[in-house]
Amino acid sequence: MPNVSHSSLTASNLHEPKGAASASSGQVYIANGAGSGSWRYLPHSFCYYANIGTGTTYTTPTSYTLVNPTTTGDANQTNFTHNSAGRLTYTGTTTIDVTITCTLTAKHSGAAQDCFFQLYKSGSGIAGAEVVEEVNNSNYSGLTVVSHTSMATNQYIELYCKAASGNIIIHAVNLSAIGHI
Repeated sequence: MPNVSHSSLTASNLHEPKGAASASSGQVYIANGAGSGSWRYLPHSFCYYANIGTGTTYTTPTSYTLVNPTTTGDANQTNFTHNSAGRLTYTGTTTIDVTITCTLTAKHSGAAQDCFFQLYKSGSGIAGAEVVEEVNNSNYSGLTVVSHTSMATNQYIELYCKAASGNIIIHAVNLSAIGHI
């Protein structure tokens, strides 16, 4: 058989990557840097809460307080679990980079008040993953918090809130984690 460079193969001679026949639908091939690799799903998860009418009240959260309304999780999540209270836990076996996006809708119990929201990883605030918004009791405020961090097995992501006085009412939360492998 002649020695032919892969770059000169025609379409009829091209083939799927090694192991494609046994890969599950939706998996991607990840090279290991040593001439081989494996088929894996991209880690991802999502949960949400929505109660526009009443919301969930966090009473005088003057220090960062966990935002933990009853959330609904993504039935198609991979390498993550969801605890029904806004926590996404990474269950994969290798440390990965993750992009976290959280959108929320909130009100404050009184007149205009600066309200702070921060993403936490395993109980500690993620640097740079904090937003502040002047929130009041007559208008819904929509906010977005985005972060990029690494996650090891069993580390988790949650949202926290605080204000100098009064109550924060959370009406909607969407929290997602997308792994980069």
